[in-house]
Amino acid sequence: MTPPPARAGGDTVPRACEVEAGIARGRVRFNRGDFWGSHEDWEAAWHVAPPADRTILQGLIQAGAAFHKYVVHDNPAGARRLLTWATDKLDPAPDGHFGLALGSFRAHLHRWADRLAAATPAAGTLAGLPYLEWAPDAPARIQLDAVRLYEVYLGERRAVLVAAEAGGDVGWGECRLAWETHGLWSSLVHTLAPAVLTEPIAVPSELRVVWSGLATNPCAEAGLEAALWDLWARRRGVSLAAALGIAARPVVLAAQVRGGTPEALRASRDHLVAYGYRHLVYPARPNADRRVVPELAAGGPGGFAVDLGGAYRPSDFKALQALDGLGALWFGQPATPARLADAVTLARWLRTPVALGGWGTAPEAECAYDLDALDGLLVDPGICGLTEAAHIAAFAAGRGVPAAVVGTAETTVGAAADLALAAHAGITWPSAIAHAQPVGDGRAVRPGDDGCARPGDGPGLGVRPTDAWLASVATRHAVLRA
Repeated sequence: MTPPPARAGGDTVPRACEVEAGIARGRVRFNRGDFWGSHEDWEAAWHVAPPADRTILQGLIQAGAAFHKYVVHDNPAGARRLLTWATDKLDPAPDGHFGLALGSFRAHLHRWADRLAAATPAAGTLAGLPYLEWAPDAPARIQLDAVRLYEVYLGERRAVLVAAEAGGDVGWGECRLAWETHGLWSSLVHTLAPAVLTEPIAVPSELRVVWSGLATNPCAEAGLEAALWDLWARRRGVSLAAALGIAARPVVLAAQVRGGTPEALRASRDHLVAYGYRHLVYPARPNADRRVVPELAAGGPGGFAVDLGGAYRPSDFKALQALDGLGALWFGQPATPARLADAVTLARWLRTPVALGGWGTAPEAECAYDLDALDGLLVDPGICGLTEAAHIAAFAAGRGVPAAVVGTAETTVGAAADLALAAHAGITWPSAIAHAQPVGDGRAVRPGDDGCARPGDGPGLGVRPTDAWLASVATRHAVLRA
């Protein structure tokens, strides 16, 4: 095995995200029977792994080589020798290291070493080949805090923050639309959290299976799922973006202008421009908001989009014509089944791209695209959850559909999750990450001099509420234990 390559300055710099990604790729290839491919992925991870992890990775590498030698080269003796070396390195490793179910994997390797020593399998026999699983994981404790916040242009706002704890690590998520959404707290306390505490999962993307058939609240699901993704990433020492399989990159930021009067809208716009936003999203409900949009856009920083808020139908086409020639990136509408026919008509009549948002699942977005109901996709992880949001972004990338993250976060817990998702290659429009309230620990999501923000390097979100901040804003508190 060649020594790890030297980085700038001659130092070897461990890169947790590369290690985790290489391990995950190798696991998939191993389970598909591409044993040499798994060997190559794990060796690439070994090159950048911390010294303490290299012995375990060598064990995985030798396991991949052993089954390659047995299956491809029909060499049971060579395979047994490699398996002996592999188990020597893997036996001392704790189960769950790298998030892998190493205990059951080691047991498989020992059985195969014994079988090969006894020459019991016929040459090339593939039955019963080992499978490398993720280690099932369940939080031991879930904490819920309903918080009351104040937003200058909208007044009082509410959210529910979720903390999932396991092994001393804590992951955080935000349940949004807590004011507008009935039953959110009850869904968390009585249905979702108990299910998570009693049903171990290997990776948070399995949560929909755990929750299938339960009568729940989608925003509650999304917030708890975000907490479990943060926990999953923290326990593996990687960023949330890396945990979701996203190669982090700068995200061009937009911000939503808010206010109930033209004066408040102007003040909100000026406030956001002062913060460095180069792209803004203006509301255009069929009242004074719509008439003030041309003025707002003319006095703004340049790029902008318009949120129609579901208030326009084809019969309102004349009212929209005044906005259609302003050069907006998109007109946003909610994706409700009853309005898909309207969306198809508006998308055909308007020059400005019509983008639909509020998706609950990726198949919903795919269906609307196939019906020609949209020109672009708006994704809110606070409604559909991070797993489905990543699937929607992947669909957008695969079909070449422009997309943006338009989040509804009230705190930087939710905004940091939105930012991680917005780094996906399928998110090509500027993303409206909420100008959210800081929670005490971790940087706020703000544009830099280039108008971009960069997802945190981890572990996890890189944001967590402090006890002092929670004490100052919490109105309700609950703790559930396994």
